Amino acid sequence: MVENVAGKTKASGEGKPTNDVKFKVKFPFQVEAHIVNNQAKPVPTSNFEENRKPIPTGVRVIEVNTGSLFTTIERWKDREELHGWVRRQAARAGFTISIDKSSTITPFMTMQCERSGEYKPPKTRKKPKLEGTGTRKCNCPFRLKCFFDKKKTQDWWIAMLCGIHNHDLAPKLSGHLLAGRLKAEEKQRVIDMTKSLAKPRNILTDLKEKNKESLTLIKQVYNARTSWCKGQREDKTELQYLITKLEKHQYVYFTRANSEETTLEYLFFAHPDSIDMLNTFPTVLVMDSTYKTNTYRMPLFEIVGVTSTKMTYSVAFAFLSFERENNFIWTLEMLVGLLTSKRNMPKVIVTNRDPTLMKAVVEVLPKTDHVLFYFHIEKNVKSRCVTDCRVNAKPSKAKVVDKDAKEAYDDKHYKLVKKIVRTWRDVVNSPTEDSFAIAWLTFKDEVCRPFPLFVKYVEETVLPLKKNFVRAWKNKYLHLGCRTTNIVKSAHAQLKRYLRSSVGDLASCWDEIDKMLKNQFGEIQGSFRKSIIVMVHKYKKQIILGVGWVCL
Repeated sequence: MVENVAGKTKASGEGKPTNDVKFKVKFPFQVEAHIVNNQAKPVPTSNFEENRKPIPTGVRVIEVNTGSLFTTIERWKDREELHGWVRRQAARAGFTISIDKSSTITPFMTMQCERSGEYKPPKTRKKPKLEGTGTRKCNCPFRLKCFFDKKKTQDWWIAMLCGIHNHDLAPKLSGHLLAGRLKAEEKQRVIDMTKSLAKPRNILTDLKEKNKESLTLIKQVYNARTSWCKGQREDKTELQYLITKLEKHQYVYFTRANSEETTLEYLFFAHPDSIDMLNTFPTVLVMDSTYKTNTYRMPLFEIVGVTSTKMTYSVAFAFLSFERENNFIWTLEMLVGLLTSKRNMPKVIVTNRDPTLMKAVVEVLPKTDHVLFYFHIEKNVKSRCVTDCRVNAKPSKAKVVDKDAKEAYDDKHYKLVKKIVRTWRDVVNSPTEDSFAIAWLTFKDEVCRPFPLFVKYVEETVLPLKKNFVRAWKNKYLHLGCRTTNIVKSAHAQLKRYLRSSVGDLASCWDEIDKMLKNQFGEIQGSFRKSIIVMVHKYKKQIILGVGWVCL
């Protein structure tokens, strides 16, 4: 508020005092200034009448006067031009300035130093934790006020309240948040690069290359990304936003909550294009779970198929609370519901040796051939071989053992394990049932005869599943070369490159999955078109038929 001392009249702050008029501006403290013939004069420090706030402990008390930089008769038609001029002057002095109060009804703007005021702990915390925290605030008294002449000239002008700082001014503004604040075009650039899956450090590098004087920090890039993501969701909760997006993009989804209907336990969703491909290429499906994809630590169960051009496509995804048999049964039932006809039932299912998943496949898809991924089976056999198969008794650790003798023992043990594993591979890769029987007898009676405990483990644990991983039986299935889960592991790796974080919520995970699927479908459509228009050279043979010729 501006009080006219000479005429004892009061104004609301929008007008400019007349010539040779003395006025006082009442803001946390009182400051006197004189304007004569529209020329402002700086007021000596001794004329300030103020009640200064206490200085925080640990702050060195000094006085730096920068009022001369802001004392001017210049006027501005636009508020943003005025704000830009003030910020540039503050940068010249070595500090940053912020808006304390403003109004559009009665246009005015009060600006203060970045370090003005005092720290106020968050109201949500009962007992704020002060350990390891700090504040920039030191009750700096710097103030200036901007008025708008609404009646006459329709422009902005400045009145200096206090030009004194109680802290040192920085020669460089690096580290000041206000100095590194992103501009409107820079924020848009951050959003565009975030949509393109650019990493924050790459975004910051791009901003600094375009603006050599930029003081933006990596934290401000993260804050801009977070603000944009929250703005996308508006006032919706995580699940509300997720369900809205699923319906907007026409996904087929199913959810299941616990008995009290308060906690989400299962979420199954599939893209409409994935459903079309499933009904076109349902022959082989590969299934596996991946982890560390969301902040709730829910396993992400992914189902992958194979196209006619030997490319993989993601059929469906499911967030599961636990990897139990009933969870997998529910997921597979939802998968079967996506098929338009019983003729489109998958012929082969490829999975890991997970007992719960194997039982679920047998229950939901009893007529489908089941192939097990051999890598983990061999890994288990080898680890059991290392512990059960030894040349002789292992030397005791308590006795003093000759180093050469220990190395010789380790070398013999290594060669024995290598021989047993090589023989086991011959068993697994047997092309016929007869060759399998011969290889098994060699493995059991010749190579592993001194190790009955290891043979018992293989016979009771591994061999009952021989029809699911031994080549003699596996080659009878129409697996299209998908004998392992490597293709789904590759799909997991591609998905992780899109996710980039293991602490995102389910909605953010879906956002990245949707981006991945769009690119994936584009690649698949390109492979289809290429298979139509490209002719392989080895088939381009000319066959003369009568008068003409044809190409095969």
